[in-house]
Amino acid sequence: MANATPSASSTKETTNYARLCRLLVDIGTQALRDTLDAIHAPANLHTVLAEKKKTLKSLRAKKVINPIQWGKLFPVIPTSVSSRDFDITLLMILLRHLCGLTAPPTGWDALPATHDLRKEADIARVKYFRNTVYGHAEKASVDDIDFNDYWRDIRDILVRLGGVTYEAAIDDLRNETMDPETKDHYVELLNQWKKDENSIKDQLDEINKKLEFLTSKDIKDEGQPEQGAEANFTVITRDSGGQKFHNEQEQVTVTVSYQTRDKEVQVVDCKVCYKPKSVSRHDVEIKVNKCSLTGSPSKVEEKPHQYKVVRSSGSGELSGPYCIAKNEITGDIAVADYMNKRVQIFDKDMKHVKMTIGAHHISVKNDDGHVIVCDEGDRKIKEISSDGKELLLAFSAPDSEVNPSFPYFYRGMFFVSYMLAHCVKVFDKGGVFLYNIGIDGSGEGKLRYPEGLSVDFYGNLIVCDASSIDQNLHSGVLKMFTLDGAFLTSFGEDTFKVPWIVSSCNNGELLVADVVGDSVHILR
Repeated sequence: MANATPSASSTKETTNYARLCRLLVDIGTQALRDTLDAIHAPANLHTVLAEKKKTLKSLRAKKVINPIQWGKLFPVIPTSVSSRDFDITLLMILLRHLCGLTAPPTGWDALPATHDLRKEADIARVKYFRNTVYGHAEKASVDDIDFNDYWRDIRDILVRLGGVTYEAAIDDLRNETMDPETKDHYVELLNQWKKDENSIKDQLDEINKKLEFLTSKDIKDEGQPEQGAEANFTVITRDSGGQKFHNEQEQVTVTVSYQTRDKEVQVVDCKVCYKPKSVSRHDVEIKVNKCSLTGSPSKVEEKPHQYKVVRSSGSGELSGPYCIAKNEITGDIAVADYMNKRVQIFDKDMKHVKMTIGAHHISVKNDDGHVIVCDEGDRKIKEISSDGKELLLAFSAPDSEVNPSFPYFYRGMFFVSYMLAHCVKVFDKGGVFLYNIGIDGSGEGKLRYPEGLSVDFYGNLIVCDASSIDQNLHSGVLKMFTLDGAFLTSFGEDTFKVPWIVSSCNNGELLVADVVGDSVHILR
């Protein structure tokens, strides 16, 4: 029996389908290739790929890029790489991930709005019409009405991407004769393109399933993070069955939010390391492949920096040290003796006296070198020019009959001890009173007799607080506050007799002079 001859309409409809396949595969590939070449010049393509190799490795690990495509991207001779060797799937991947293009509002996988004629939108449309045409794959046929609509829309897209020179090639393709072998070839190419993208989607869906939740037990913390100290924890991802899942190629990012500031921190093999710089409750957000995991962000409380004495000096050389400062250039440490009425200059290790001079305590502003003094005569804080010839500012606390002492200027504010008022008073740079820090007492947030003060490397206010200021002076402690007056911690009860003055150093150390213990201590 002779084979049945297909009807004319059936032959025309299958040819329509094959023409659309060829339009998308042949002309569509060339249009995407020209778009890539316009963004990354062919002569520089090898350089761009080398710079983006980390991103490409991540895509390869997720099997978004297959081994054959990887070989095309990174041939043995790097400069021989060419977009001519890239298939349409790879071109789509590179345009989406390496060209700085922003996905349309509807995303890369949906039909963009009609009025959106940007390059990104047309790239998304190519994929949309690929899927639309492939929707006819079961019968491999498209009737004339749908064919004409599809051809018009795809033609407009490719001409916008490739330019008017594409018009003639597209029109010729519409009228070109196609033999059965050619038709089968382009139908198979479109099928393969769809299969490749389905495989990529399946791989990403599987990864997302395995990363679909993170519980609190999956963060192994090594204790409450300390301000200024290295904090560590490990992120353990689990699949939906609760089993551990980790791919070394996954991109894990951790962001620590300090109030309004965000900082991405170091992640190595899912081990997270960061140094808290402020004492506050903050968010730790964990993302894998840019997707936030369940349970993220989480709240983390930091504890204040814990100072420890690393060196002490002074036995026999000091008598009532009441002022201390460090030369940040030479490392030398100057200590003023109350009883000896002198300043001794020690080397950085506090082992040798390099110089002895007569002097009295002053405070100097770091930003302009102006001198700050407290005048007991009129109970005013005064700012004087660095040469001592001009009074620049004079101010006092309102309704206060108490003498100020130990002024300190930091970031536009004056911090001044008022021992008999049992507080530190804060003024703005113009001398206007702002607020008090501390109230009378010996507990948390309270001050008995505040003396020397300084702002440490971490932005905390450190205040020396004595038990008394008369012959009963026998004990004291260092107290730490935020700059707005919130109490953080106290320390030094078992280390010092009476810490009288504290000075902060650029390397994070504190210098503390013990007026009763006749000693100087370096804390870190």
